[in-house]
Amino acid sequence: MRNAVLLFSALLFVISCGDGGVRQDEQPGSSQNPQVSEGRDAEADLQPEELRSLRAFVEDEPRLSTLRTTLQSAGLLAELEGESAVTLFAPTNEAFEALLAGAPVTVLTQDGSAETLERILRHHIIPGSFARDAFVQGAQTIKTAAGTDLTITVTGSVIALGTEPSTAIVALPDIAVSNGVVHVIDAVLIPPTE
Repeated sequence: MRNAVLLFSALLFVISCGDGGVRQDEQPGSSQNPQVSEGRDAEADLQPEELRSLRAFVEDEPRLSTLRTTLQSAGLLAELEGESAVTLFAPTNEAFEALLAGAPVTVLTQDGSAETLERILRHHIIPGSFARDAFVQGAQTIKTAAGTDLTITVTGSVIALGTEPSTAIVALPDIAVSNGVVHVIDAVLIPPTE
């Protein structure tokens, strides 16, 4: 458990301090230094930027490049452009590296395992838009786009996903996109066997 807390803390530090990524205080659509002219209404100057689609966010975010590659391999990237709202629990590049222990991502699609890859990826997608505050304290189960059950456990401000042996922590919640919300997670979730 101590290692999980250390991993979570380190990942949160890297995500919040790294350059080139999206920090919680710099979510798409936010304005860091709005220009307000004297004599004008401040609200009139704060026109919200148009939010990127879920697909555009995944394509543009460097820390999700492995997720982007796997979604492309499984033919799922285009689905993230849709009009239906979805919630994506997005594993970081480091999460995929830990899962694969240094093997290339293409190993997931070899030997007829493309269906397995698609099932794993769909296990990270929830139909509907669920921000952090939609999850109540304690444990709850929600249906994924793979048709699998995903346990979400909220303890204080920590959101844990899955059940042993496949668990993840939400490291960066509530990234707004035009067709849903993204929560960056620290591990790849493996769906339960059927």
